[in-house]
Amino acid sequence: LQLLGSNRVDDGWLRQRIEQLVAAHSTLEESQQKRMTESVVQHVSGFMISTFGREVLGSKKVETESTLTCKFGRDYLTGTIDRLYADANGNWSLLDYKTDRVDAASLQQRAEVYKPQLLFYSLLVKRAYNQRIVPASLVFLRFPHEPVRFSFSEKDIFDFERRVEQVVSLIKADNFVKSENLCATCTFQVGGRCLV
Repeated sequence: LQLLGSNRVDDGWLRQRIEQLVAAHSTLEESQQKRMTESVVQHVSGFMISTFGREVLGSKKVETESTLTCKFGRDYLTGTIDRLYADANGNWSLLDYKTDRVDAASLQQRAEVYKPQLLFYSLLVKRAYNQRIVPASLVFLRFPHEPVRFSFSEKDIFDFERRVEQVVSLIKADNFVKSENLCATCTFQVGGRCLV
């Protein structure tokens, strides 16, 4: 997805590139690689032809896999955002792609799980670009036509920043407890067991 821009991508090129990526980063058998390739081609193509996909890919100002870092008191915060794109007025929006196995009825509920991640990225965008309001979207690639959109205000970001300060203080004091609440949706678990 990071290779996609405003230029129309040839379906043959897209398929070939995805086949190469799957083969290079996979230990799957050939038949499984073919199924994975078909699934990825379907999801990426669906995003490209969606109204939202055309809006995102049509932006003239784009950064993909953009790593932003900002000073945070005596510390630094850093995050890598899947895609930043600017509107006609130069305001940045952020987009995060998700590959979760989720049904259409659960999109909003699942998006809430990722809201802190989007707020964190919004904090970075606010500081990097001095932007008061940060639009943020999640695209679950199984439903590329249904982005989940947020718009974080200056107050939302300020409140989140206070929470980050509290968490950093707890971590520095070695005073934190592993949360089991997110394990059911975490990709770093197998059969309900945390891999971390």
